[in-house]
Amino acid sequence: MSIINLTDGQPFTPTVAAATDKRVDAFDVGSPVTESVRQIAENGDTSLLIEELAQNPRVADLHVGTAPPC
Repeated sequence: MSIINLTDGQPFTPTVAAATDKRVDAFDVGSPVTESVRQIAENGDTSLLIEELAQNPRVADLHVGTAPPC
């Protein structure tokens, strides 16, 4: 898998990956974003999403990167 930053000068946040069942979504297209998604988009803060995923019983595994991908 490759991750490519197509936005010049816009840094990535560290990655957050979760193995879930089909009923877990970080957002729904066309709906207002959650506070956790807003924090990632505006501040690069993944802590709320990580907390939500860690507490969700439908999340089988969670990986949190320690640094942004290169």
